[in-house]
Amino acid sequence: LFTIVELNYIKGQENKLEMCALPELIYLNFFSGLYTKKDEHITAIMNLIKKDVETSSLTDKQKQKTMSQPINANRLFYASCFALITTAFSFSIRAGILTQLGTQLNLDPVQLGHINQMWFLGFPLSMIIGGIFYQQIGPKLIMQVALVAHLVGILTTIYATSYNVLLISTLFIGVGNGCTEAACNPMIADSYTGNEFHSKLNKFHMWFPGGIVLGSLISKFMTDANMSWQAQIWVILIPTIIYAVLFFGQTFPKSKAAETNILANFKAILNPLYLFMACCMALTAISEFG
Repeated sequence: LFTIVELNYIKGQENKLEMCALPELIYLNFFSGLYTKKDEHITAIMNLIKKDVETSSLTDKQKQKTMSQPINANRLFYASCFALITTAFSFSIRAGILTQLGTQLNLDPVQLGHINQMWFLGFPLSMIIGGIFYQQIGPKLIMQVALVAHLVGILTTIYATSYNVLLISTLFIGVGNGCTEAACNPMIADSYTGNEFHSKLNKFHMWFPGGIVLGSLISKFMTDANMSWQAQIWVILIPTIIYAVLFFGQTFPKSKAAETNILANFKAILNPLYLFMACCMALTAISEFG
């Protein structure tokens, strides 16, 4: 009997089906002796099929609704701010614990300088690589890498017992910071337009110097209170967890920029104006080292 039932969707009407019997149903009239309850059988079969198809249609709509989940731009913005605060804390708090770190692990000033240099190595490398591949992989994957790098870097720093471990942990934190910059800047730009676009980017960048000031004060007060350097590193984990929770389950915006391939991005780096700006930024970075 399943072969003699045709299901037709009524286009434009949701959850409505039209059950149409094929011409073969006419022949059932000749077998009334064999199928005395043919109408009941056919009706039961149609009801079962209708229920199954309606359930399937509802599942498809739920999937479509999930796929078309609206972008919560403000939540992404707040998550980006906490990610940048994580970056600022890692910069200021790690600088504040250098004295304690050198004393407890018997590290000389040169070794402490090398440890800090790993932060400045991972940061620009991951930012450049993330920027080059942003169009291809999107901000979600980059921020996932940032989260993993931050967590690994923070935890390995807390439980570090040697100079080499501190080098690796600082490198991981630098990578997480660079990924944050590579993902959050264009993501915010893609989430807003007009004056709100400029306003949000300005507010976002405010949290780097603001986070450095806040982190420096936290480190000072904790050091004055004779709290361990490990306890201060745990503080960096607070904004890390917050931005992870805020980003979780969110839909990320697609890039508004014209699609380019990786080769075009590499060529853009060799642009004379870009090289000039890179030199200027290098002077700024050198002043920060001082």
